[in-house]
Amino acid sequence: MTRANTTPHAYVLRYRNGYNEPCAVVYALTAKAARQQFGRIDGASYISTEADRREELDVYAPSGPTVTDLLTRHSWHFECHACAEFVTRERHPEAIVEGEDPDAPKVYCNATCKAARP
Repeated sequence: MTRANTTPHAYVLRYRNGYNEPCAVVYALTAKAARQQFGRIDGASYISTEADRREELDVYAPSGPTVTDLLTRHSWHFECHACAEFVTRERHPEAIVEGEDPDAPKVYCNATCKAARP
């Protein structure tokens, strides 16, 4: 007899339209359930999304990684809230993260950009 999986796993969701950037991290029992969850979060249609299993993000369950974790430990990039430049750990070691909600992050390249758009 096989035992049912009862531990949610981390999945990174992205759109299938050629824009390969990760959009969200969700925790679900299966990739199918993760894609359905993404539809509820972002309004994305099930058929237009992909779910990639990411074991390295399991440690953040159940609430998920913070924006700082994704930026500094997992090499994600975010758009600067002021100038729209892609902010990365390598190019912007002085980046400022304001608010840790991955669904609505406010990330700034530096203090100058933050001052320009409070």
